[in-house]
Amino acid sequence: MSDESGKPAHFLAKGDALVQVKPGAALGDGYRVESMNEQTLVVLYEPIPSKTVIQLGGAKP
Repeated sequence: MSDESGKPAHFLAKGDALVQVKPGAALGDGYRVESMNEQTLVVLYEPIPSKTVIQLGGAKP
């Protein structure tokens, strides 16, 4: 999927809803999107602080 500008868009599930995430977006409960690109999403847990890197997409043939 892509956003209005044609750039890749990333979504996370929150309950039954899909929420588009962008760098700087607060995810709730102390989590914030620190950075993202086509391959990774970096989430910061601000109270500690601790980073989690999430690999996006599947294997390419």
